Amino acid sequence: MAEKLHDYSEFEDESDSKIGDNVLGSLHSIAKDYLLAERAVEHFESELDAAKARFRILKEQTLPKALEDAGNLEDITIDGLKIEREIKLRGSIPADKKAEAFEWLEENGHGKLIKRKFTIEFGKDEETWANKFQKDCEKRKKALAMKRDKAVHPSTLVAFLKSELESGTDIPLETFGVFRQNFAKVTAK
Repeated sequence: MAEKLHDYSEFEDESDSKIGDNVLGSLHSIAKDYLLAERAVEHFESELDAAKARFRILKEQTLPKALEDAGNLEDITIDGLKIEREIKLRGSIPADKKAEAFEWLEENGHGKLIKRKFTIEFGKDEETWANKFQKDCEKRKKALAMKRDKAVHPSTLVAFLKSELESGTDIPLETFGVFRQNFAKVTAK
């Protein structure tokens, strides 16, 4: 019989019975172990997801709110626990505001932030053509199914917005989907 490496007995189905000490019995035992291990993974993944959700609420909502209620404290040490608050600027241009955001960037001398993207699609049976296109892009001998788009990379956008806001530039925050996200961090001293 296969040796059990871990104790998954809490996930065991009590209706199972031993088959015997033969090849089929060994397979049955291994398959049963497999199912027990699978249930254990599902259980612990569920537990981990719940723990992560609880931690996120504490980090992003509960603790920052408590610091705010205590008089907008940034950093404090209580009984050997250092509590720090951090506010991060977030931004992502909403799809329905793209034209407005790009127009604002162009009009205010920041058009260089806008990247032009072309997406060219090849069918699954066009691998040879895709390879040829990749090697020799200028010699387009076939019409292309192409999509053109404009975008500003999210990290570039946030760095730009942060810099402009710090220098006092009036930015249409809603157009750029800007918001400030509170975080708190606790470290034991």
